Amino acid sequence: MFFIYYFYHDINNTFLYMFFLLLLQPIVSYNIDVLGIPLKIRTALNRMDEVVWFFFLFVLLAKSFHYNRWIVRRTGLEIPAALFLVNGILSMIINRTNFFWSVIAMLLALKGIIIYMVAINLNFTIENVITFYKRVFYFFLLAFFIGLLQFLGVNIPLLPEQTRLGVKVASSIFGHHAIFGLVMAIGYSLTTGIYLANRKKKWIVLSIAFLLGIIISSVRKSLLGIILGTLFVFLNHRALRINKRDIYAGVGLMLILFAIFYNRFSDLIQGTQREYVRNVEVSPRFLLYYGAFRILQNKPLTGEGPGRYGSYVSVVTKSNIYRKYGVEMPDRFKVDTYWAYIAGEYGIPGILFIILILAALFKNLFALARQDITNDLIRGLIIGNIMLFVEFFVESPTIGIYKLSLPAFVLFGGTGILECLIYYKDSGRPSSID
Repeated sequence: MFFIYYFYHDINNTFLYMFFLLLLQPIVSYNIDVLGIPLKIRTALNRMDEVVWFFFLFVLLAKSFHYNRWIVRRTGLEIPAALFLVNGILSMIINRTNFFWSVIAMLLALKGIIIYMVAINLNFTIENVITFYKRVFYFFLLAFFIGLLQFLGVNIPLLPEQTRLGVKVASSIFGHHAIFGLVMAIGYSLTTGIYLANRKKKWIVLSIAFLLGIIISSVRKSLLGIILGTLFVFLNHRALRINKRDIYAGVGLMLILFAIFYNRFSDLIQGTQREYVRNVEVSPRFLLYYGAFRILQNKPLTGEGPGRYGSYVSVVTKSNIYRKYGVEMPDRFKVDTYWAYIAGEYGIPGILFIILILAALFKNLFALARQDITNDLIRGLIIGNIMLFVEFFVESPTIGIYKLSLPAFVLFGGTGILECLIYYKDSGRPSSID
């Protein structure tokens, strides 16, 4: 009862610090796995965040009900999201899928928008948000140092040396190199954005540390994503008011790091060729895209229906669609892509509506960047979120990035928090940050 009371009356801070719960989830899950605790407990812990988002939404709606109507701020993503839902409902009816699981699947598909809606309708102060992000960076820095020690061969309990494609990798406290790489990519993007806004040396030091964290994690999609995200921000330096000298320094730093870690990058490229080129026909991700292609050939306008292919719901309900299209694989691989999942469940219209949602989010981010913001840290977070948008989009073909709570909170929730600060500061009326 105390928790529910605190949750309701301090929902703003509770929402912010949900991020640490999302960071702790893979840590707890990894240790549960190592200790041999039953799978059902591990699964429950891994999915508890899904319930929390709906609880946030319920509390938000309860607090926003005034004078017989709901007063909520709009995100600008409502129309494409509504079209996506209509398409999902039609697909559910045509494919005669289970109503309950279909509704759950559609809501989970729009998880990012739900987080965005909650964030933009809360009331944050600049001081609380800055304090929150600084604590996040301290946590990331701790994770980086633990990962570095692991990479250097220091004996750390429960964290053995790991290799991937014949290359030593670090997983830090998360137990999986991909999660460590994703966290480091988030840290790199946000701290780089802040440095480009205020040019203080401590932020470039943090940025380089997190970049090294990505390199020692050897997560290829994160490496490619942050490179393209950085270049995109550099190419838009005028709109984002970035100093040209920082662009030259950034490109130079990337070239130096490439030269230092050339052998490592070369080994990763060769390993990628072995995994995805020579043995492409047995790659689970390839099979998922092959299955999605066959679904689009068979049902281009509806897909196989919500919760039937590539989603966690399809795993829980033991969907027979994988067998139908000859792409059977272990359950843990079935959620490894994003666009194959959207195509398989919602067809071509579903893909188009998701693209419209992402385009609207991108438009909102650039609208924030055009505001007259004198607080450099807030302006830097906007630049970092733009970088993350590109980074996540690059990762999306090989991971269900937008349906994972951690990246969804950072991108959608982060945008909502910044909009709340800039457009609805304190009183809820539009204002600029001073």
